[in-house]
Amino acid sequence: MLSAMINIIRFATLLLIFIFSTKITSQNQHTLIDSTYNYISDKYYKYKFTDSIKAKHYSDSFLLKSKKENDTLSLIDGYFYKSEVLKNDSIFINYLDNLIFSTKNVPSKLFPAIAYFQKGEYYQYKEENKKSLENLLLAIKYTNINKNDSLKYIAKQLVGILKSKNNELNDSKKIYREVYNFYERNPKYKDSINYFNLLSNLTLDFLQEKKLDSANFYNAKATLYAKNTKDTFNLNFLTFRQGQIEFEKKNYKKTIQLINKSIPSIELEENYSALNYAYYYIAKSEFYLGNTKKTLKYNLLIDSLYSSKNIPNKVQKSSYTFLIKYYKGKNDLKNQLLYIEKLLKLDNILTKDNFELTKTFTEEFDTPNLIAQKERLINKLQVNVHSSNNAKTILGIIALLALILTGYQYRKRRKIKLKFEELINNKEDKIAFNKSKAEPIKSSEINLSKEIVASIIDSLNSFEENKNYTNSKLSLNSLAKEINTNPNYLSKIINFYKKVSYSKYISDLRINHCLELLNSQSEIRKYTIKAIAKEVGFNNSESFSNAFFKKTGLKPSYYIKELKKFDK
Repeated sequence: MLSAMINIIRFATLLLIFIFSTKITSQNQHTLIDSTYNYISDKYYKYKFTDSIKAKHYSDSFLLKSKKENDTLSLIDGYFYKSEVLKNDSIFINYLDNLIFSTKNVPSKLFPAIAYFQKGEYYQYKEENKKSLENLLLAIKYTNINKNDSLKYIAKQLVGILKSKNNELNDSKKIYREVYNFYERNPKYKDSINYFNLLSNLTLDFLQEKKLDSANFYNAKATLYAKNTKDTFNLNFLTFRQGQIEFEKKNYKKTIQLINKSIPSIELEENYSALNYAYYYIAKSEFYLGNTKKTLKYNLLIDSLYSSKNIPNKVQKSSYTFLIKYYKGKNDLKNQLLYIEKLLKLDNILTKDNFELTKTFTEEFDTPNLIAQKERLINKLQVNVHSSNNAKTILGIIALLALILTGYQYRKRRKIKLKFEELINNKEDKIAFNKSKAEPIKSSEINLSKEIVASIIDSLNSFEENKNYTNSKLSLNSLAKEINTNPNYLSKIINFYKKVSYSKYISDLRINHCLELLNSQSEIRKYTIKAIAKEVGFNNSESFSNAFFKKTGLKPSYYIKELKKFDK
């Protein structure tokens, strides 16, 4: 009976908290809807990399405002922000596809041209060049039908970038000059971002042709424009461009200095294509300076970036070529084979795209030679195994160890699964005071009066009910001050009644609260581990993960993953 009453009280408390928090969120969003789009967008980008919960709040508010005002252009941005926060690109693409479907039969000056343009720009960022071109050409088609020169020339500029990537430099420069002349004739259309990119792309084309005077000219022009428009961010990117120019001049130390200076801005923009090139130019410079260890380091960074972001780029071929040669020199057959396979896979991805970034390997590493070298390495590895007198014994031991390890891993996974099921079946092992009258205490045990004990217990009950333990700045001293007692008394009460230390008491309260949130609110499961940690009062994800594991025997990422499966 008592247990049932406690559950009813707990449910009612959670319901009130949910209603109150929903009301507050609704009020905050309502207030934000009255703000400008620029204000909400700036707030979103402010928290995008530091606080996913706040970023989501601002992205939701931006989308809500767009829907309320039926502002289609802002809805495009809103769905893009949402796809970034939830790390689900299909949210953005699906909205654009729906927009195209609903407008292509009755086209206007803006639609569906701008939807095709947005898709083309997105796919170009993802290095999916064929899809990018298809959408950009459709955007240009619709800007011609309903004359929208401003959008048309921005789309043409992106087509020029694709031409440049495919080493069709004469065509790309022709397009860039056409766009440049359009801006000179129509300065009212000169958007600062696109004009800056135009100058930067012209710099890159002349750089690829080794026409360094022209490259310097356009880079200086872009630098002056960025200074006049007080564009600090793009000034940092021009440092990267200048580093490329210095590389072609064989000023390798200057190259490393300039490009290292530009990397933080490139990382902040999440421009992984440019980051690939940054690592590439540093790797090449270190190579020419004779620094093998640093050359290896930056080529491995290129490999790591490709593995984590899965964005193919022609500079990765150069890195894999270096790594193959490096491990060949070390007589490391396994790593040779590994990077040959990666190089073959990368080449296959790039050549499937109509706009492959490079058409052939170098003579030493063309595809047929790589395949033949791969076969030779496999045969050599097999010969090495068979030539060993103890090969069969070693293989037997390995097989036995593998069997033991498999059994161990199975038992470990089973044990973890059972722990998860225990938690789901409401075995919460919560810490809670008995909120009825405190039992008599012998003064010899705790050395405190009954009045002091009762007062501290009542204060702690309120502390728990109000979830004040989610304050990340909480300490024994601050809590004692808050409930008008001293740290020594407070520590004694917690130790005596809770049978745990103060730090474990707070940690367990936070983890219990976390479990309640994860079990009852599916939205919380979409947060990052860092965001969840902050939500329940931990200062960082590491201390949260350790506390969660100590309390539950599970990692928080595993618990969330299994919880999602359980829901399904």
